[in-house]
Amino acid sequence: MDYQGANNWDGLLDPLDDTLRSEIVRYGEFVQAAYTCFDFDPSSASYATCRFPKNSLLRRSGLSCTGYRVTRNLHATSGILLPRWARTASTRLSRRSSWIGYVAVCQDEDEIARLGRRDIVVAFRGTATGLEKRNKMRVAIGATRHGSLPTPRRRSQRTTCSTSSGSSTQCPSSVRIGRRWMDYQGANNWDGLLDPLDDTLRSEIVRYGEFVQAAYTCFDFDPSSASYATCRFPKNSLLRRSGLSCTGYRVTRNLHATSGILLPRWARTASTRLSRRSSWIGYVAVCQDEDEIARLGRRDIVVAFRGTATGLEWLENLRATLTHLPCPFPPSSSQPEPMVERGFWSLFTSPGSVRRCLRDEVRDEIARLLDAYGGKGQPLSLTFTGHSLGAALAVLTAYDITTTFQDPPMVTVVSFGGPRVGNASFCRRLEERGAKVLRIVNTQDIITKVPGFVIDDRNVKEEDGNNEGVIPSWLLSKTGWVYADIGRELRVNGRRTANVVACHDLSVYLNLVNQLSAECPFRSLATQAMAGQR
Repeated sequence: MDYQGANNWDGLLDPLDDTLRSEIVRYGEFVQAAYTCFDFDPSSASYATCRFPKNSLLRRSGLSCTGYRVTRNLHATSGILLPRWARTASTRLSRRSSWIGYVAVCQDEDEIARLGRRDIVVAFRGTATGLEKRNKMRVAIGATRHGSLPTPRRRSQRTTCSTSSGSSTQCPSSVRIGRRWMDYQGANNWDGLLDPLDDTLRSEIVRYGEFVQAAYTCFDFDPSSASYATCRFPKNSLLRRSGLSCTGYRVTRNLHATSGILLPRWARTASTRLSRRSSWIGYVAVCQDEDEIARLGRRDIVVAFRGTATGLEWLENLRATLTHLPCPFPPSSSQPEPMVERGFWSLFTSPGSVRRCLRDEVRDEIARLLDAYGGKGQPLSLTFTGHSLGAALAVLTAYDITTTFQDPPMVTVVSFGGPRVGNASFCRRLEERGAKVLRIVNTQDIITKVPGFVIDDRNVKEEDGNNEGVIPSWLLSKTGWVYADIGRELRVNGRRTANVVACHDLSVYLNLVNQLSAECPFRSLATQAMAGQR
């Protein structure tokens, strides 16, 4: 009852309770289904009706595992009586009655037990037809006819697109990728797919973001807990208990990262956050559902990493100078030695007292999966995804796999809010090995602009030039702080705020990516609302 507002959500909104957040998103997905089902095409004979039959409405709109069943379709009728010439001139104005939503009841016993009640949902879409838009402009007081509701005047309206991250039940996307899977994995560097953002690519980005969100959900953040810095759920139920029960993937291995920082005894005993050198950092999962394999066009192996959580991980983030990588090729003047951030490399390669280093854990599991599935006649893909620190580890993992394995499957990195990882030579080596990196960057997120700095044409002083006051590039390189941005960038524009955490949050990233959809029903409303606030 608390999450349904019995106490007006006191104590749950600031900061937003995680369970309440997942419930809000879950109900938002019921509304999104109402948009998905609606026929927006005025030239269609079924315009303004529901495109799917009642018994398959939720399944065909991508919500097949909710545990709910639709019991009735709902319709709204405009009370505006237009002259005949207006109704015949426009199909949008000719349809007085239109499908507006549905009623659904929870019938799955497991879901009823999880919710603590049997829930009945009534979901409505937003404005779609011409007469509905005219009704919105009828600001009036008094009785209404035939469902025409007076619209109160408001100063502003802020609307955002719902995202599926953190929802309690998730099902695979219904968009079939098939033979184009290599395009969406970056074979052509996502040319023609980023501006405007292709809807299929958008859904794939969000889907990988949800794997990262699951890594956060599973992690025990409580320093007072005996299981602090471990995974809260067993491997065989990790995805299901983190809200991704219908992905078609199965977790095959847990991953751990160990800090190479050796603190004095007094520091380790003073704080639990500093006492745990090794911590659970993510997992490996492989797609095993045949329908999902057919939809994706290949068998996909996902390696997902969470972001910074423990005290030692924060300290590693601050070790921002560059360190040399082991390289099979001797460096030269044209190809200097690849270098990466010292703290990230430490977390990637430091072994624990009872565990191997993260690099070796990933190598072993990828080798095992390639042996198990490499000869089955199906294409394979390796997708490394992460947020913040996890994004940096995903890049390092992609580099290691492409340099360690001969002829590996296609390697793709999907990173959210990732910091810079290495120098220009490191970026070139990674690209030469065929790895593709797609970085999702919030323009307001300071984490994506650190560590170090990037040398561009304005910093470089040519020998024959006369650029007084410009720092020479060779001098900058000696500082150990010269980084390079890697891969392709998908830039999203978040709200300007002084709250650094809010700009960097993964759920904010997924919401902003969803807003880039050309078919997002809220997008035009959000644009109008923002314009009205200026």
